[in-house]
Amino acid sequence: MKNFFFRLIAIYKRLDESIRFEEKQPRPRDLRLLRMKRLRAAIRQRLNVMMQSPA
Repeated sequence: MKNFFFRLIAIYKRLDESIRFEEKQPRPRDLRLLRMKRLRAAIRQRLNVMMQSPA
């Protein structure tokens, strides 16, 4: 479970960096941004659930 938690954090960080990079582009791809933001939100929700549950 611990490895899975850290793996989700790593994926979250990479998505966050990708989103910031894409937003800085002169013409960001809206569908790609939307997909990455939804995935980031899903990972954030999963991390919150994992942190609230007793270990």
